[in-house]
Amino acid sequence: MLNINKRYLFASLFAVFSLFNTNNIVAQDGADENVEEVIVTGSRIATVDLDGINPVQVITSEDIKDSGVLVVADAIRNSLANTFGSEPEGFGGSVDTSVSLRGLGAQRTLVLVDGKRLAGSPAQAGAVPNLNIIPTAAVERVEILTDGASSVYGGSAAGGVVNVILKDDFEGVNIRGGMTENHLPGGEESNFSIVLGSSGAKSNVVMTYEHQERDIKYWADRDYTGSTDTNADGDYDLNNVFNVSQGSRTYIVGGTDQYLPLSQCVGNDLMFNGGKLYYDSAYRGDAGCLFDYSAVGTDDSSRKSDVINTIYKYQFNDRTNLEMRATYSRVEGISRFAPAVGVYTIEGGNASVIAPTFLFEGGASWEPTTCGTVFDTTTEEWVAADCSTAQSGVDHDQDGWMLDDDGVTWIENPDATARVTEWYDYNTMPSGAVIGMSNTDNILTAEMDGRGYVRFTANGNRDDDAVANMLDIMATVTHQMQNGWVFDATVQYNNQSTNVFGFNYVNKTAYQALLAAGEDPLTEETAALYRADLFEKGNNNFDGYSFGFSGNIDDKTKAYFGAEMYEFNFSERYDAVRQGGHAIGSAGASSAGDRKVESIFGEINYDYSDATDMSASARYDSYSDVGSQATFKVGAKHMVNDDIQVRASYGTSFVPPSMAQLYGADSESYPFATDYVNCDASGIAEADCKSKQYSTYYTSNPQLNAEDSTSMNLGMIWNIDSNQRLSVDYFDIVTEGAFTRVTLQALIDAERSGGAAALAQLESDTNSELARNALGKVSASIDTPSYLNLTNTSADLEVSGLDLKYTRSDELWKGTLSTDVSVAHVLEYRGEEFYDGPINDKVNRYGLPDLRYIIDVNYSVNNHSVSAIYKYVTDTAEETNASYELVGSVSDYSILDVNYNYDVTDAITLQAGMRNALDEGPVLTSDLIYDRALYLEGHMGRISYLNIEMEF
Repeated sequence: MLNINKRYLFASLFAVFSLFNTNNIVAQDGADENVEEVIVTGSRIATVDLDGINPVQVITSEDIKDSGVLVVADAIRNSLANTFGSEPEGFGGSVDTSVSLRGLGAQRTLVLVDGKRLAGSPAQAGAVPNLNIIPTAAVERVEILTDGASSVYGGSAAGGVVNVILKDDFEGVNIRGGMTENHLPGGEESNFSIVLGSSGAKSNVVMTYEHQERDIKYWADRDYTGSTDTNADGDYDLNNVFNVSQGSRTYIVGGTDQYLPLSQCVGNDLMFNGGKLYYDSAYRGDAGCLFDYSAVGTDDSSRKSDVINTIYKYQFNDRTNLEMRATYSRVEGISRFAPAVGVYTIEGGNASVIAPTFLFEGGASWEPTTCGTVFDTTTEEWVAADCSTAQSGVDHDQDGWMLDDDGVTWIENPDATARVTEWYDYNTMPSGAVIGMSNTDNILTAEMDGRGYVRFTANGNRDDDAVANMLDIMATVTHQMQNGWVFDATVQYNNQSTNVFGFNYVNKTAYQALLAAGEDPLTEETAALYRADLFEKGNNNFDGYSFGFSGNIDDKTKAYFGAEMYEFNFSERYDAVRQGGHAIGSAGASSAGDRKVESIFGEINYDYSDATDMSASARYDSYSDVGSQATFKVGAKHMVNDDIQVRASYGTSFVPPSMAQLYGADSESYPFATDYVNCDASGIAEADCKSKQYSTYYTSNPQLNAEDSTSMNLGMIWNIDSNQRLSVDYFDIVTEGAFTRVTLQALIDAERSGGAAALAQLESDTNSELARNALGKVSASIDTPSYLNLTNTSADLEVSGLDLKYTRSDELWKGTLSTDVSVAHVLEYRGEEFYDGPINDKVNRYGLPDLRYIIDVNYSVNNHSVSAIYKYVTDTAEETNASYELVGSVSDYSILDVNYNYDVTDAITLQAGMRNALDEGPVLTSDLIYDRALYLEGHMGRISYLNIEMEF
C-alpha cells in the first residue's frame, strides 16, 4: 500500500508543481466569438461549449500519430477510460478487437461512428463491434463519454460511449506509410494510407484507403508463453511446468481414472523433454509425459486489413444538405494450434503403460502390484484377481494363477494350461504428498480397460484462417424549416460476415470406425483417413432508420425529439462435422436470431441563468425479444466564477443480452479451476492446490433479462489561466442483474463450503452441472463434461472512481513545452464472486489495479518536435485464496514511449520513435501468466518505428 501511495503522490505532486510554476506561460489568442456549434458526444443538441454537462475525453488524430500505434483500436484501448484494459485480437483465430470502458466489458460499451451506432460483429453475435474495421487514416478524433447514456443512444451504453469522428472536410492529398522493427520476435507491422479530399461550390468528398499488416507471433517467441520447467534438478512435478498439456501419450485407467504414461512416451521427441515422466503433486498417483503445444501454436494471429471509406456532402440549397458515407473493410488473420487432443477407448491387454513407484513425504512409497486373472466358478469367466485378499466364489487354484504360501502374493500356477495374462494394480495409497518417482522404466501390459488421452501428432497442426468483411452505407438529410427548427433523417445499412476455415482437425466418427477395425490411431496412414477440415460462417445484417427535430422552444430552451428503428439478423453456421458432434479439436453448433428495436426519445437543454445550464433526456426502447426499457438522465453545470465550473449528472441505462447469450449453441471450452474439494480429500494444503483445465460446455439461457444500471458523475473544471487546465470527475456506476456465467470455481467452492446439498442447489438454480468421476476428480474428459450456464446475478456490480486530467503549455527556450497528465483511480469494483456467492470489492486483484496514470510531454521548436509518454500501472496482489483475501504481490508496471518528428518541408514529415523504449516486460504471476488486456505492450517488447507523411 505504501508503494501505491508513493506512486499516486508522484502524479499529484507533478500536477501541483506545474500549477504554480507559471513563469514562462505562453499567452493564447482570444477565443473566436464566431465558433460553430457542434454536437458533442452524450447529447444530440448542438452547442458551442465543449465543456458540457457530460464528461468527455478526446483523442485527436495528432494524439494517435504521436502514440506511434497504427490502428485506432490500439489508441482507444490505451485510454485510461479503458480501465482494466481490453482483449486485442489474437489467440483463437479472431480478427476482432473491442474496448471495455470502466472495466465493465465490451458488451456494456457503445461504439458510434459519426454519432451513429456501429453494428456488432457476427463473431460477437452482433453485440460488440469490431474496432479493426475503422480506418485510422480517416479518423479526425475520438470522443469517449465516460458515463452511461442509454437515454440518448439506447442499449449497451451503460459503461460509456466511444464516438469515432471521421474526417469530412479535408482538401488535398495525404499519403502516409510506415513500418516497425521489433526487438522481440513476432508482431512486426507495416501500414500505408492515402486520403484524397476535394470540394466545390456545393459539395465536397473525402476518400480514404488504408492497408495494414501485422506478422504472426508464436507462443515460443516469449519465455513465459513458451514451455517452461521451473523444477529443481531431479524433481519432475508437472505442476511446475508451464504451457504444456497432459494430452500427450496418456493412459486413463478404467474405474479409477488414474493417469499413467503410455509406453510410447519413452524417448519420444514429439513429447516435452523427450518424453520424460512427470508426477502430479496435486493429484496423487497421477503421472504422465507432457506435450509442448507452445512449440508450434500462435499467441497472436497475423492481421492484414484493407479499408476504403468515402464521405460525400452535397448542399441542395441554403436549407437542405445531404451527407453520405460508405465504408468497406476486409480483415484477415491466421492462427495455428497444436495437433488436436482426443480420448479413445482401449480394451484391456492392448496397451503398454509405464507404472512407476511413487515416493511420499515421510519416506513411504507406493508401487504397482503385479497380478493376474482367476477363474470365477460362478460366472465361469476369467476375472481380474484381487491383489491382496482371496475372493469369495473364486477358484483360486484354477489354471493360471494361485496364491503363494504367504496367502497374499499371486504367483503363476506351474500347472497352468490356460492363457496367462499379466496386469497390475495400485494398492491403498499412503498418506501425505507425492514428492517424486522411481522405477520409471517399469513397462507393464494394462489388462484393465481404459482410455487413451493423446495428441494426434500424425494429423499435423491445426490452422485457422479467419476473414471478416464489412460494408457500411449511411445517408443523412438535414433540412431547416421555416420556423427555424431542423429536421434530420438517416438511413443506414450494414452487413458483416466472418468466415473461419480450420484445417487438420479430426472426424471423431471416422476415427472411431478405424479404431474398431484395429487401426493404430497415431500413424500417418490412419490420420489421412480421419482428417477433417472445418468452417464457420457468421453473418449480421443491420438496417437502421432514424429521424428527429431540433430547435429552440424559447430563448432559454433547446430541444431534440426523435425516433429510431433498427433491426438485425444474426446467423452462425458451422460445418456438418461439428454440427453433428463428430469433431475432435473443435466444437460448435449453428445458431441464429433476429431482433427489432423501436425507440422514441427526447432531450431538453435549459439555460437556467448565465451561470447555470440544466439538461434532461428520456428514451423508450421496445425490443422484439427482451421487452421494453425506459431510461432517463438529468444533469446540470454551474460556473462558480469565470474560471471554475462544476457539473453533475445522474441517469439510467440498460444492456440487452446478445443473440448468442439467448440462443447460442453449446460451446466446448477448457477453463481453469482449482479443485479444493479433491485437494482437501487428498490431504493437500490449500496453498499447494494447483489450478487445471477441465472439459466443459458453455450453454446459453433464453430466459436472460436485460441488465439495468444507474450512473452518477460529479465533476469540476478549473481553467487556472489561459494555458493551464485541471478537471476532476467522480463517477459511480451500478449494474443490476449483470450477465454472469457460472464458473467451475463457483461450483467447486459451493461444494466445499456447503457440501453436496449446496452444490445441488446451485446447479438447480443456474441449470449448471459439475461433473466428477468415481474418484471425485473433476472431469477432464469431454465425454463427461461439466456444463456452465449464463444467468443474471442477484447482487449489484458497482464501480466507482476518480478521473483527473491536467494540461499546461510553457514557453521554453525557442519552443513550446506541452504537458498532459491523466490519472484514473478506481475506488471500488464490487460484485459477486459467483452466482449468489459472497460480495467483495475486487480492486487490486491481479488485472484490476486501482491506479493508472499517463504523463505526456511534448516539446516543439521550429520544424522539430519530440515527445515522451510515460504510462504507469500500480502493483497488485497476485491472486486470492479460497476466502477471497489478497495473496502475494506482483510489481508495478511502466511503459515509456518516445518519438521524434521532423518537418522536412511544408509537405513532408518524418517520424521515428519507439514504443516501450525501455523494453519492459509484462507483469507475470508465479505461474508465468500475464494479463493480455492490461500488459500487452510489455508482452510485445520494444518496438521501433519509422513513418513518413506527405500532404499536398
